[in-house]
Amino acid sequence: MDNNVTWLEENHQSLGAVRKFSKVEIAYAWLCFVIGYGFCKVFSAAENPLGAFLFIVALIITSFVVVKVKKATLGLNAYLVAGSALLMSASMVVTSNATIQFFSYMYCLLAYGYFMYIAFGNQTEKGLSDLILIDFFKILFIVPFMSLGYIFPAAFSSSEKGRGKVVLKVLLGVAIAIIPTVVIVVLLSYDSNFSNIIDKIFADWDVFSDIFCITFGVPVGMYAYGIFFSSVENKTKDIMVAESCRNASMKAKKAPVSTIIAATLPVLIVYIIFFISQWQYYVSGFKGILPVDTIYAEYAREGFFQLCTVSVINFIILIVISMFMCRETAKPSIIQKVLVTVFSVFTLILIATAISKMVLYIDVYGLTQKRIYATWFMLVLTLIFVLLVIKQFVNKVKVIAVSVLVLIVAFGGLAFSNVENIIANYNVERYVSGKTDIIDVESLYELGDAAVPAMIKLAEYYDEKQGTDFTDKKADKDDWVYNRVCNKLYLIASTYKTEETTESIWKITFPRMKAESILADKGLT
Repeated sequence: MDNNVTWLEENHQSLGAVRKFSKVEIAYAWLCFVIGYGFCKVFSAAENPLGAFLFIVALIITSFVVVKVKKATLGLNAYLVAGSALLMSASMVVTSNATIQFFSYMYCLLAYGYFMYIAFGNQTEKGLSDLILIDFFKILFIVPFMSLGYIFPAAFSSSEKGRGKVVLKVLLGVAIAIIPTVVIVVLLSYDSNFSNIIDKIFADWDVFSDIFCITFGVPVGMYAYGIFFSSVENKTKDIMVAESCRNASMKAKKAPVSTIIAATLPVLIVYIIFFISQWQYYVSGFKGILPVDTIYAEYAREGFFQLCTVSVINFIILIVISMFMCRETAKPSIIQKVLVTVFSVFTLILIATAISKMVLYIDVYGLTQKRIYATWFMLVLTLIFVLLVIKQFVNKVKVIAVSVLVLIVAFGGLAFSNVENIIANYNVERYVSGKTDIIDVESLYELGDAAVPAMIKLAEYYDEKQGTDFTDKKADKDDWVYNRVCNKLYLIASTYKTEETTESIWKITFPRMKAESILADKGLT
């Protein structure tokens, strides 16, 4: 109770007139209002990928400058975090996948908070530490709220004489600049390229949207400035420190060894019986052949998601064992090592079986987004379980920290792979090469901009085989697949042409630009 009273007194004192804000703190307070507005304006990233990309780039660069002006000593981790955010932000314009764009955007925002947090030496433990999850928790739920209201006294600080007059002078200068800026834009609009860019920038300008962004941008700005100010003041130095976290972790390890063994042994016995009873059936996937009296769809689908679910359950079991199993020292006991290793090996067998079934299914029926996501998830889970096994023999391995890095790198690979383009090219190539006689044109169309090059390749394949020209809209197209792919290409081209002057520039992605360029070369736009 006394600690809480002391904390409140200290914060009340610093929030009042006693606290003097530096020039950079005042400037960043105003900038955080802009950050809040920008966050709301470009949200969601799937709707405004270019806008989200530019927002993150501006956010990271501005934060880097502010941190350097504050003369913080940046370590390697800070540079890596800032660099990874800039790199990951580019994935939002490299792909047209809404799911990937969303998670890339979320990662970049988290990276911003983490960069600001560690730039001023606030991390719970220096270097590559398994306590990184504690830092993430503090950044999201503790750090910003400890200084949530500081943006207002900082922005309207009167600690330096004439501060209010300076702000008014700046606002007056902006007001004066409006008229000449508008006149110059009008005069330069004779150039069609310049005019098109201006039109696209203001294509979706909406007064009510701006009012909404300004209104909800304020709490976002408060949150952003809260992270900055709490990090500068090192306010979490006595909250969830490394030693207390480790002590709490050791105190939680009270589950008797006999109880853990009794709880896990039946599960292991079930796995052994399962492997024996289903060995021939499931191992067929590794050989690339089907068991007797089964079909591809039945074999590949049957049990796949159950195997994935069991793998996740095993992961949870291992977390429970590591967190609660009684031990006398910081190092795991022999029994814990054996249990973790056995569970990990059994899980790796299940994952290998599931992946082999998925590969067989893809080889017969082609790629889809869900199949790629499922395979990606299982591969990431494989790496984590391998780390768990290594941890049992090399205690110095930081499993949690390395797992976070694995997840980030793996997601980065997925984000920059242009999933839709891979799916479309793979499925079209299989059809063109004769490996399958089925092609789902509707699914290709639903993949969006990234699938356009593959759809054109499919149309050109028919043209070469039949001596036709898919760009001739009036030509009679008897083949159903050929007719469908041509109609879809015409529809896409028509949509692009309609949106040419109305589509906001902030929605642009590289797949969209490439698709428009190819269709323009074919004379369809």
